[in-house]
Amino acid sequence: MLSILNLDDRILRAANSVVGHWGWFDAVISFLAVYLVYLVPIILLALWFYAKRSQKAAIQAFFSGMVAWPALTYIISHYIWYRSRPFVADIGLKEVIFHRPDYSFPSDHVALLAALATATWLSGYRKLGGWLIAITLVTGIGRVIVGVHYPLDIIGGVAVGVLAALVVHKLGGWLTPYLYSPIIRLMAKIKLA
Repeated sequence: MLSILNLDDRILRAANSVVGHWGWFDAVISFLAVYLVYLVPIILLALWFYAKRSQKAAIQAFFSGMVAWPALTYIISHYIWYRSRPFVADIGLKEVIFHRPDYSFPSDHVALLAALATATWLSGYRKLGGWLIAITLVTGIGRVIVGVHYPLDIIGGVAVGVLAALVVHKLGGWLTPYLYSPIIRLMAKIKLA
C-alpha cells in the first residue's frame, strides 16, 4: 500500500509542476477543476425536457448522483478512510485555487460526474454519457493538477460514481412505480413534465 501512495504522491507532484508558469493556463485549469461540475443542473434539465421518455433517465441520473455524493463519499471519507487534502500535507505544491482543508478521498466532484455519466449511459443516452465521461476525466485531471486531489482520489471518485449508478440502475424496476412515476406525475400536474 505504501508503494501505491508513493506513486500517487509522485504523480500529483508531476501534475502540479505544470502550474504557476502561465497565468492563462492556471485560469483555464482552475475553471475546469472547479466550475465544470456546474454543468450538472443544466445537463439534468436538458435531459428532463428532451423528451417524455428521457424523464426517467434524468431522475435516475439525479438519484445516482445523490447516492454517490453526498451519501457514499461522506461515508467513505468519514468512516472508512479520512485522507487530508494534498496541500494540507505541506509537500511544496503550488496552490492555484483556494479549497477548504476537508477530506480528499474520494473526490466528490468526480463521484457525482461519474454517477451521472454512468446513469445516462445505462439509460441508453450513449452520446450524452460519452460527453459526461469526458467532463468527468477533465475535471478529475484538473483537480489533480491544481493540487486539491491525489490521483487515487479521482480513481476512487470514479469507482464510487459507477457503483452508485449501477445500484440505482439495478433498483430501477423496483423504484419506478414507487419513486420515478410519482415524481413524473407530480411534475406533469405542475406543467413541468
